[in-house]
Amino acid sequence: MSFQGNFSTSTWLAMGACLQSVLFLALPTRVALLPALVLLLARFSTNLAIAGGVIRNPYLPSGAMMTKMTAPVLDEYGEVSEKGGDKGVVVFIIGASISQYVLIEKQR
Repeated sequence: MSFQGNFSTSTWLAMGACLQSVLFLALPTRVALLPALVLLLARFSTNLAIAGGVIRNPYLPSGAMMTKMTAPVLDEYGEVSEKGGDKGVVVFIIGASISQYVLIEKQR
């Protein structure tokens, strides 16, 4: 039985903060900091090992290709050209911004 999916992230953070507060009240400061420091060190070293290629990234699917590749640009006949990139390609980057705040005016 897993409790991880039963609580939101903010609930887990609040429970961790309460546990850390109890540790600070019950133990000396240096000892109370150890669990948080050990956890941060473990997460940081795991990330370094994944970035360095020492261990496999568990968040990537097993069939992920880690090489750079691109889709071929077809010529006017619908075939892949021999040269690979004999024509230029234009890429449009379209962005949008939405404000989540709505101003409501009081009606008099």
